[in-house]
Amino acid sequence: RDQALAQQLKLSAKSTDYKVFIPDRNKSYLWHVSYKGPIESEFEGGIYHAILDLEQYPQCPPKVAVANPNGAYSVGTHICLVGITHYHQEGWSQGTSLDGIVSALSAYMLPGSRAGNGIGMISSSSEVCKKLAKESQSFKCSCGCDHSKLFKDKPKTEDKVEVQEAKVEKKVVKKVKQVMDLDDD
Repeated sequence: RDQALAQQLKLSAKSTDYKVFIPDRNKSYLWHVSYKGPIESEFEGGIYHAILDLEQYPQCPPKVAVANPNGAYSVGTHICLVGITHYHQEGWSQGTSLDGIVSALSAYMLPGSRAGNGIGMISSSSEVCKKLAKESQSFKCSCGCDHSKLFKDKPKTEDKVEVQEAKVEKKVVKKVKQVMDLDDD
């Protein structure tokens, strides 16, 4: 487990869509993850915080609960996502990465991606979800995560975009035909 978690933590450092926080070194399997809401949806612009219990990862799927209101999941309730969370171990693959878990968590927020309302899922109006998305940007968790400081785009230094033509280099390679005599004479 520890080796798998270390590998997932290393891979997560490259993500621009979510950040991992491990608040307790004695429970290094308990991860807090802040992730961006799905684009082109009522959740876009929101930052959502989930708590993943990875104690038996990768052999078993994690227990997942969300920590801030979002309009899709009940706060503080372990949620049911087929093939992703502990409620459906029969659909779990040990090859599922943290990136896959977070992507599914984000995707299942969209009402159209759900087969129905599972445990921990709620339905809210688009207006409520948009309001919660805006409020989520100031969420602070006891783990030390402060959403007001996450996912800030770097300021643009220029308003104009320069277009450069790509230069194509041609290399000429001379082909030489060689004949080898393999007879024993």
